[in-house]
Amino acid sequence: MSRYEWIKSQTNRAVSWLVDTASAQGSVVRTAQDTATVQNITTHTTPAPKQGRLKGKARTEAREKARKAKEAEALRVANEAAKQVSKPRQVSTDELLRQGRYLRNLQGTIIMPKNIWRAYKDAIRGRQKYVEKFAAEEPEHQGNAGHVYFLDILRQIVSMLEGRILVQASASTATSKNQDRDFTNLFSQLSIDPAEDAIEQEENPNSEEKDDMAIVNVAPVRYEPKVDPAEEAKLLWFCFVDDAVELRDYVILIWLRFFEGGDIAPSLPVATFLTEAAMAQITMLEKTMKPHSMSEMGKLSKVLQDQQDWTLAAITIMSARAAMNEDTTYPISVPLSLPRLLKLSPQMAVDPIVIEKDTFLIQYLMDLSLERNGSVKVERESSDGVSSLINNKLDIISRLLLSVWTGTYPSVAVFCVATALQHIWESNRGQLRKPMQELERYLNKHQEFAGTLFDEQVSIYRSSTTEELNTLMRFVQVNPVQLDRYRHIREISPKHPKGALCGLHRNMWKDLTLSYEYKEMMMDRIEELEDHPGNSEAIHKYMEKFIIPNPDPNFLRSSNPALCGKLLLNAQMRREEINLNFVNMNQDLHAMCHMYNALRQFGYLDEPWHALETYIDLHIKTIFMGERPTASAHVMVNRVFLSSGLHSEALRQLNNPDKRTKDPRFLAKQKTNRTGNVTLSPFMGILSDYLHDKDTIQRTLYRMDDEMVAQAKRELVGFKGPKSRSPVKSYLKDSGHIAFLQALEVQMNQIDRIFATDGIGLSRTCTALFEEITLNAEFQLSTLAGRKDDGFSCLAMMLRRFVDADQGVMGAREVAESVAGTAAAVLRGYIRKGGKGMPQ
Repeated sequence: MSRYEWIKSQTNRAVSWLVDTASAQGSVVRTAQDTATVQNITTHTTPAPKQGRLKGKARTEAREKARKAKEAEALRVANEAAKQVSKPRQVSTDELLRQGRYLRNLQGTIIMPKNIWRAYKDAIRGRQKYVEKFAAEEPEHQGNAGHVYFLDILRQIVSMLEGRILVQASASTATSKNQDRDFTNLFSQLSIDPAEDAIEQEENPNSEEKDDMAIVNVAPVRYEPKVDPAEEAKLLWFCFVDDAVELRDYVILIWLRFFEGGDIAPSLPVATFLTEAAMAQITMLEKTMKPHSMSEMGKLSKVLQDQQDWTLAAITIMSARAAMNEDTTYPISVPLSLPRLLKLSPQMAVDPIVIEKDTFLIQYLMDLSLERNGSVKVERESSDGVSSLINNKLDIISRLLLSVWTGTYPSVAVFCVATALQHIWESNRGQLRKPMQELERYLNKHQEFAGTLFDEQVSIYRSSTTEELNTLMRFVQVNPVQLDRYRHIREISPKHPKGALCGLHRNMWKDLTLSYEYKEMMMDRIEELEDHPGNSEAIHKYMEKFIIPNPDPNFLRSSNPALCGKLLLNAQMRREEINLNFVNMNQDLHAMCHMYNALRQFGYLDEPWHALETYIDLHIKTIFMGERPTASAHVMVNRVFLSSGLHSEALRQLNNPDKRTKDPRFLAKQKTNRTGNVTLSPFMGILSDYLHDKDTIQRTLYRMDDEMVAQAKRELVGFKGPKSRSPVKSYLKDSGHIAFLQALEVQMNQIDRIFATDGIGLSRTCTALFEEITLNAEFQLSTLAGRKDDGFSCLAMMLRRFVDADQGVMGAREVAESVAGTAAAVLRGYIRKGGKGMPQ
């Protein structure tokens, strides 16, 4: 919920309580709709023509006709009323004052719920902050006179109610001594609160205020004040700017936490997605400005007026745009920062940090145009299946900044991402290569992963998901931007308009982060381009007038951590999907989860296998249908079959000793919606759709909000039990932007645990362990030798023998305990060696 929505909702809540309370005490409320209705009736109602007295059949028909007409009119009125229920009715300021005077003249005391007092407080403080801000920025302008008048109306109403109102204390703290509070005293506290304080829409869940909101039954908002739309549009703009700055600062803080490290630091993928979410909220908020929009130039002038760092970003962006209009070839000739700033903003030009930020952003915008071209080239060289990957590989900062080159006026969101990037670059210069190094480590691990996949499951290796991952890794490894930079500079000849840069490519070649083999291949492709020598004196003269590209060939990735984070997040998601496909094709991991649980429950295995424990926790709903069976072998074996997709009716026949082998065709025909295959969690599925370019970031946030609310409800009632009201209806709509992002961060932190789980490695390990178990228990399992489903067969053999032992079958317990003991010994030996990698 935005600041404006919060202030407006609190204003409407306060006004509705005033009008409803006065109406309950006998006052007649006149709304704007009532006045319009009376005028409409007065204008359009015409007298019915007089008729003579009817008799007999004619009078009966006339009565029936009149009755139907009356019912139809009643139905029409009811339908109109139903349409107006959800829409608040407007009440004029004069009517609000009249209702306030009516309550003041009543005898006795009126109890006000504390959430209503809170509504008055937030409405007055929020609007007061806007009035003061407007007065500070435009002291001679009277454009906010109407807003000042409405604020005065709210204060007058509070003054009228002095001595009549007692504010209800929260139920959690109410005592015989403090059950009620005087309204005057509470409002005096409100009056002296600094206007700069943040509006308290992000509440502490454990605070007294939160208890009040949960305990007090809030009446629906049925009224709203009738105010000047132009005044509301100004309030909307000021609130939007505050929200945008707050979200921008949140992004800066997220990356500061990432670079500082520590227990609470977000991972690179988490910090990247939170950046996407925060900046997407700015774009969503900016769209709400459209119905009240000023001209684009008017918006730009307001931006330059409201925020100094936005002013610098605007000057930089407009300078780049102006240079591009003259020449679109790389590198764009943008004049040096100092002369431009001295001309446009002399007071800013004296700060060396400002000069550095301006130069940095110009260089980033230059290379960003090549990043876009490089994406197109990779897409053309790849199959259609990877187009979504290429479209969505850029982070939101880069995507918004790309709009600088489209010819439209930059949005406020563009200024926010530009200034955020400048702050991140300036505050973390010494560690900016950390994300790139993490991406490179992942690339090195991918080579081993791809080899294993090719050896174990060729069908998965050739799947579209694996193709996307391999394409992405090639893109990470080659980085087409550095090649495009080199090619564009080498194409400059002495007769070129930018001929002063001729020969600069020779300095770039040694810095390219490519293997020797790839450089040799590249030289074969560009050997037709002339290798012009350079002129150092000419280059230095050019540099005295214009900004040249940054010498770092990986400048984009080494200066924008979100760009590396988005590439890593895409790669990790596709690898997780490949992991799940592999696990589902080899069911040994599923079988091992059940065997491990049985050995632990029966006391054969004391050591925990942490990697498997994590895997079970992540997929417990699929593997164990929600909870681990602990009761008996009979329950365990039933859970194995049911979780694997066996129909309950078929299981009943299977459990009958006399019919255990009767008509196996019956068992094969029974179908359920379970397959035993593990899948992405609902939250991960939503994230996957976004990374596969199936959903926009805005739609993704709404879906994630719905899932977080559903998860809160599940945590409240568990997997089973009656339905219960969720503690929150919507994090995105009912709480502040930062509160939503904080809740989202809690959910996103789970993906690190998911991505760290190596499903393929665990599956291969389980296969090897089952082979060793089968080999060591060869006598008991001799009939199973050479079968491909040794894992499930070994598990079923052990659990079935335990069931038979419980039913008194002779010799069953000895076989079961022998197999269990052998399996436990194999697992214990592996766990004690570290529980990692393949068994030795």
